[in-house]
Amino acid sequence: MICKVYELNKLKTYKYIVVLSEYNGKMLLSRHRNRITWETQGGHIEQGESPLEAARRELYEESGATEYEINPLCDYWAGNPVTKDGANGMVFTAKITKLSPIPESEMAEVRLFDYIPQNLTYPEITPILFAKKSIGKEVTVTVDRKAGTYHPEHNDIYYNINYGYIKNIIAGDGEEQDAYILGIKEPLDSFTGTVKAVVHRFNDIEDKWIVCPPDYDITENEIIKQVEFQEKYFQTCIVL
Repeated sequence: MICKVYELNKLKTYKYIVVLSEYNGKMLLSRHRNRITWETQGGHIEQGESPLEAARRELYEESGATEYEINPLCDYWAGNPVTKDGANGMVFTAKITKLSPIPESEMAEVRLFDYIPQNLTYPEITPILFAKKSIGKEVTVTVDRKAGTYHPEHNDIYYNINYGYIKNIIAGDGEEQDAYILGIKEPLDSFTGTVKAVVHRFNDIEDKWIVCPPDYDITENEIIKQVEFQEKYFQTCIVL
């Protein structure tokens, strides 16, 4: 299975909704009664429901959220790329301010996470959607591998771009989020810019953010070319 994201309202018709929710600054995930894995709130759009109505219903049923701000984020498709079997969905973000006990449903509990856990119900989908949620953030990157230097342990990796980490944002490895800085050629100590894309690694536990000047436009192919020196060792996709 693969997951592809699209601009909002691109796909027109939808079968599912997904809600990426947060509470007290942390991501809120749910656990099904019959599983030990974690998942976002979401499910089928019922007959006569709009995607927003379905998102509100599923958010309450699967988390107990009673007060929140909810907004559409993007469209997505998930399925088999060979057979083309799959379905469209719409993704929402929710900032929850009040939680009540989960109503009687298939969900057993909710839990707060600093970063996406490895034991996911839908590992091919959930990280891609959270990657999309990261795009557009303004962040400051502390550069610890300047353009024009080599990797401190692997001297075959040469950094022709600046690379560093973002304080107080935790990645899947439990460390601070790593980022490539594109659009600035000279060596830097730090840089404040906008997250323009995410390099999602299928065979690793952390993604890499692409941070650029706010007015800097970049394509998928340009990103692939500039980060290939390090990302060639991983199976990746670019989330824009």
